Amino acid sequence: FPFIPNKQIRYAPGNRTVWNNNDSLVGNSSKYGLYNNLSWNFNITVEDQDGYQSWVKNEFGVYRYTEIISAENPGIVGFPGANFSATDGNGSGYIEIVTCSNGNYNLSVNMQDLIHEHMASHTINKSNVYVKGGDRTSFKNLLTTVYLYGGSQDGMDEYHSPTPSNNSVSTTNIEYQCYIPDGQLAGEYTSPLYYHLHTQEE
Repeated sequence: FPFIPNKQIRYAPGNRTVWNNNDSLVGNSSKYGLYNNLSWNFNITVEDQDGYQSWVKNEFGVYRYTEIISAENPGIVGFPGANFSATDGNGSGYIEIVTCSNGNYNLSVNMQDLIHEHMASHTINKSNVYVKGGDRTSFKNLLTTVYLYGGSQDGMDEYHSPTPSNNSVSTTNIEYQCYIPDGQLAGEYTSPLYYHLHTQEE
């Protein structure tokens, strides 16, 4: 277990939102030592050449863990002059995003303009693409970053609370919608989607 002082892994309360302070001292450890079953324990002993020893016991865990495990791609089929959803007809349906975070978090998405597969001069502006899902119950266009969880956007909290089990979170209600302007050239239009998962630092 090699480490550099002040650069080792940082302590954290695991998947608890508040560390439990109702415990007692363990040896010469801090008052949190060896108490919480949601973290790892350590015992570091130092012995000098004369055989004198000093030791400390405590707990440590992952300070912040953030992962987007998987994210599906939406597909929308339609014709000019109307709104179409990924849940319509030949669309891809609702999108699932699987994430994992060991603390309060927010999740956002943004994109670029949609570009025609063969004629890059023909585009659909990203302001014509809408999304809802997660904690977002109404559509918002993707002209700028849209938060699905947290972000202090449209009345949502700054952060979404983690799940008590500390397992991955599967969000299955994400729906994309696109307005296809009148006169739009027929063909397939694509754009990358960028998801950003942020775990609260403090």
